[in-house]
Amino acid sequence: MNFIRPLPASGMPHIDPIHSRSTTPPIDPIPEPQPLPPFDDPDADVIICSCEGIKFRTYKSNLTQVSPVMKTMFTLPQSSAAAAEDMEDGVPVVRLEETWIVLDIVLRHCLPRSALSQPESLPLTMRVLNAAKKYEMDWTPAYVRVVFDSLLVKQPVHAYLLACLYCYRDEAQLAARACLRLPTSVIANTCLEEFEGVVSLSTLQGLIQYRLACREVVVNLLKSWKWMNHYSFKDSVSKSGGSAFWFSNSCCFVDSPAFDDPAGQPHRVQKWWARFMSYTRERAEDVGCEDVVVREQALKFFMTDGSNCSRCRSSSHESISAFTKLLSNAIQEGLRKVSGCSSVSMYIV
Repeated sequence: MNFIRPLPASGMPHIDPIHSRSTTPPIDPIPEPQPLPPFDDPDADVIICSCEGIKFRTYKSNLTQVSPVMKTMFTLPQSSAAAAEDMEDGVPVVRLEETWIVLDIVLRHCLPRSALSQPESLPLTMRVLNAAKKYEMDWTPAYVRVVFDSLLVKQPVHAYLLACLYCYRDEAQLAARACLRLPTSVIANTCLEEFEGVVSLSTLQGLIQYRLACREVVVNLLKSWKWMNHYSFKDSVSKSGGSAFWFSNSCCFVDSPAFDDPAGQPHRVQKWWARFMSYTRERAEDVGCEDVVVREQALKFFMTDGSNCSRCRSSSHESISAFTKLLSNAIQEGLRKVSGCSSVSMYIV
């Protein structure tokens, strides 16, 4: 399923949805003992049987309260022969196509006062989610958010795909912003095996399109230094040299040489600042733009190419911190405009 609008004709070419490489169900090790507690209750009124034949003794009331599909399943009329065949110790047996390990997790989440927890394996987590969605378990939305939160920091691309799969727009946008920390190549080469058959490649294309739009905004911002001219910095660094710290200053850079910005326009700025801005722009080209401004690198450039006078040295940490914060805020503002732009946000759910 594709929850991202199609790319425009001028965009990237259409790619057919991903299809599963194999229809063979996963083979999970058979547990010992069988059945697993608490699904060994002799007073249970229904037996859920996995595709391997593992049987879970449980209660219909636990399942019908959380799953309308299960409720319907238990009330469907059966022929006398079928009813007699699917009985064990006088208890009806319901045979499902899921593996025992998936059913074990799903059925445990149906128990009263059960806490939502996810497996360590993402493939198994997706199989559990598919089963929960199939049987319309009422805990599915909460479970999706548990999984989303666990993926957001270390696997933001997977978090994005999961949010798109379940049409969670806010979560998809949050994950898309988290993906800005990653190089475009990492996004493009992310393994999609867990999402095969349920998410199309155009969903990932939407994320890459958003990423490229954000990078363009940041690179263009860093291409020209003209936007810096109207900042005085007097409020943020009034104790440390005022507005002239990174441009010409009255202390020791009265006649700073002119450096050309990437747009070819000359500016009278200090050498360390020109080097840092060039470094930051190159970094924006190669890596994600969310964390493109590195304060420590600016300090290194200043220590190498900055002034040797005691006044500038003593105020460098405070002044450079103020400048890098300003630059980061300018980038964040540009990224927020990208998120709100209809021509780009159309790719995110």
